[in-house]
Amino acid sequence: MNKKEVIERHNPHISKVEANAPLSLGNGDFGFSVDFTGLQSFPNSYDAPLSTQSNWGWHYTKGKRAYKNEDIRYQSYETYGRNVDYPMKPEDKEEAYHWLRQNPHRLQLGRISFRFLSKLGTKVEINQITQINQKLNLWTGTLHSQFLVEEVPVEVITVCHPHRDEIGVKVVSPLMKEKRLEIFTLFSNPDMTHTSWSKSIFPDYDHKDRHDSTMNHMVNNTALLQRRMDDDVYFVQWNWSEGELKQTDTHEFTLSPSYKTTELEFTLHFASKKSKSSNSAFYEILKASEQYWESFWLKGGCADFSGSTDQRAFELERRVVLSQYLCAVHSGGSLPHKRQGLCIIVGLGNFI
Repeated sequence: MNKKEVIERHNPHISKVEANAPLSLGNGDFGFSVDFTGLQSFPNSYDAPLSTQSNWGWHYTKGKRAYKNEDIRYQSYETYGRNVDYPMKPEDKEEAYHWLRQNPHRLQLGRISFRFLSKLGTKVEINQITQINQKLNLWTGTLHSQFLVEEVPVEVITVCHPHRDEIGVKVVSPLMKEKRLEIFTLFSNPDMTHTSWSKSIFPDYDHKDRHDSTMNHMVNNTALLQRRMDDDVYFVQWNWSEGELKQTDTHEFTLSPSYKTTELEFTLHFASKKSKSSNSAFYEILKASEQYWESFWLKGGCADFSGSTDQRAFELERRVVLSQYLCAVHSGGSLPHKRQGLCIIVGLGNFI
């Protein structure tokens, strides 16, 4: 069996905005879902949240000990001849009830996006971007994204480290020489502000006073950002090849590439504790991803239905392959997930 041939014939290919099906990269313990730009540039155009999440990324609103089980009401129900107490209704303990129901909750660790500028200096909207061509190579775990911004080409390669909470990105575009391309990371309010689960999974960029984002230090194209929310703290380290990183809003940091280049490489590493080790370089993450995913496919099982005459065979084979990828990305880490896994929504959406 030629496993590489089987896997690669099911590589997802996107040529338009797939609102319910953002593609995902990850390693089971860390997940990063993206739009057609290879980052999270147009989240409002997607019905599924574009997420950055890790197994260690949890938050407790008001701290870890705001309420205890004894602070809520229980209702008694007869079950198999005996009465059992369940917390089914908040009654007069609504605040404590919802706190215990919502905490701890996963953190959105940060939105990483492109900002494209028009020739007039205004922000480019999604309808000004054409010729979308995005392909995910399942054999290498590499995402290639191509598109035009006002007829100017942009090429992006996005990869995730197989053993670290780290992404690597390479961007090639003449827009950089025209000072019309920037990358920024934006941090959201960590709280679950809605009682509805379907609403609370989307990042909330209001309530800026509920959290804190600071740049601890920056040296030699490396910056360490610290995030603080109630009792919880985590860190994001940026490394980049060209340009300058500045804090451009309360919870926003923008990387402006050098106007002398058309290529930019950068990496972001997320961690629950401050680390003395530096980020991997982009090419190191790319190589590690290629080696990991090749090993993953070669060592695991594989279904080849190419010899079948049943008209359903190709579709069944496709679903088997994509399910294997999704399980590895979202649910194959050290902490199994009870629902869809990392990034909330299954990363290949209706592609599976």
